[in-house]
Amino acid sequence: MVGLINVFKSNIACKTILLISTLVLMFSAGCSSQKDQLSNNNAVALSQDKHIILKRGTVIQQSFYGDDLWQRVRNGFQLQNEYLGANNSRIDQQQRLLTSNIKSTERLFAKGSPYLHYIVEQLEARNMPLELALLPAVESAYNPTAYSNMKAAGLWQFMPRTGTHFNLQQTRWYDGRLDIIASTNAALDYLQYLHNMFNDWPLALAAYNSGEGTVRRAIQQNQKLNRPTDYWNLSLPNETIHYVPKLLALSKIAFSPDNYQVNLAPIPNQPYFNKIEINHQIKLDTVASLIGVDSQELQNLNAGLKAQAVINNECPKQLLVPAHKAAIFSDLLATGSIPNENISLWNNYNIRSGDTLGSIAARHNTTVNELRSINKLANNQMLRAGQQLKVPMVASTSTSSNSSEQPLRTIVLKDNRKYTIQAGDNLWSISQKNNIKLERLLELNQLSANASIKPGQQLYLTDRN
Repeated sequence: MVGLINVFKSNIACKTILLISTLVLMFSAGCSSQKDQLSNNNAVALSQDKHIILKRGTVIQQSFYGDDLWQRVRNGFQLQNEYLGANNSRIDQQQRLLTSNIKSTERLFAKGSPYLHYIVEQLEARNMPLELALLPAVESAYNPTAYSNMKAAGLWQFMPRTGTHFNLQQTRWYDGRLDIIASTNAALDYLQYLHNMFNDWPLALAAYNSGEGTVRRAIQQNQKLNRPTDYWNLSLPNETIHYVPKLLALSKIAFSPDNYQVNLAPIPNQPYFNKIEINHQIKLDTVASLIGVDSQELQNLNAGLKAQAVINNECPKQLLVPAHKAAIFSDLLATGSIPNENISLWNNYNIRSGDTLGSIAARHNTTVNELRSINKLANNQMLRAGQQLKVPMVASTSTSSNSSEQPLRTIVLKDNRKYTIQAGDNLWSISQKNNIKLERLLELNQLSANASIKPGQQLYLTDRN
């Protein structure tokens, strides 16, 4: 037994020496290039399970992780110490809602797998709470092409004006709010700005949702009434009241999924995508075919390219490709095997009776002057039914029969708290369609099992508050 213990100790000592030697070599061999990499990236992986976080060149955190990114996320939680064991009815309510449909919650977590590693690295580099990596789950359900009814867009749901303020370029052919890298960096800039303003993460998150002015006015109102000015005691919009608790509830579930019978699918603790610089004008479908990836996956990674193509001088000259295909794509670029495509940016539109240049411009998100310029129309030139005009491809709300281009497909986020009854619906079919127990549906809407319903009537699917 003593011999076995000595052998065990010897193995530990050898592994320790090996680890130290490896780290020393990594910092000494190629010292200048390694130093540049550290200063440029702030956070850099030094081995498969070792991560060192730097701030202005100084090591501020060293952590060991396994192969599952979720463990790394848990290690970086900073808000759970205050709320994990607390008796908070609003967090508990959101947790119950999330675990009332476990499969839906599991799918929600899984949707983040292409984006979480990048988000986590950026949060670590800024020493921000890793609970914030789950914020896109609340904002967009990790859908990079999501649009809200209020015109917010992307994973982080930037409004147009806020996006512009944080340098997210928005043109006809590119929207930085949909760009995974650009929008993530802008969102973290915005969150840091709000945290510096309020010196409190729940207040910063509330301001991210409803605006800093809304939160500031709520604080001032409570100050006048000599009431507490923390997030939990403010009078805020209904959506904001549920916003922070939902993020914290998601964090609780991610922290201890077994406690809630949630199967949190492992996510590899390695980059999902690589950024490749490209000077070619090329469609995403062409790239997908050349490197053998699903076209929709490539479109999601490059959602900021509204025309689903790299267009020189109109879009950032880069593409995000799945990491396991990056070498293939780089080799194709190096050997000149990537074609420089001639991409049409316009659809043909058949003028209908009653159309004017103003109405056509408004319908296609352009201007009268641009339509005249593109189509070489004189200022006094009359339109006639059946005549064809070139209109911007991406902004088109419909596709003409003689155009091979398709308009951009987006998903509008809806208020999922209510369901509008359709013709032919009954209470049972509504409960099945929305993955809610019939008893719970009846309870939420104070209905009896034989209650009559009619089309157009709305039913609550979650608590009314």
